[in-house]
Amino acid sequence: MAVDLLENRKNDFSNQVHFQHALAGLRFRIDDVQRSVRYFHELLLSEPKDRQYRHDTALAFISAEDRKEAVKCLSPVIDPNQFPLPQSMEEYYADGFANLLLERFDRA
Repeated sequence: MAVDLLENRKNDFSNQVHFQHALAGLRFRIDDVQRSVRYFHELLLSEPKDRQYRHDTALAFISAEDRKEAVKCLSPVIDPNQFPLPQSMEEYYADGFANLLLERFDRA
């Protein structure tokens, strides 16, 4: 399978973070939820201040039926001590998703 070939060659890519994100997303799309969760979680450990990675990791956890980890993943996004207020449409989307998942409907 093509995704297996990519995994075997992942060290050949100069931008490991973007490659890891693409690989995790590909695993998610082909319904390999467990690997997707693992890859997204590894990505989040290396890039904890990226809203998009937190959002995507939370979606993977939700697909794996692990709401507790999804909430844990997104909680920092709405904490003003950990993340500044959103500036872009993508950041507003991630914040809205976090508020929805955390049942803060007044802010979602």
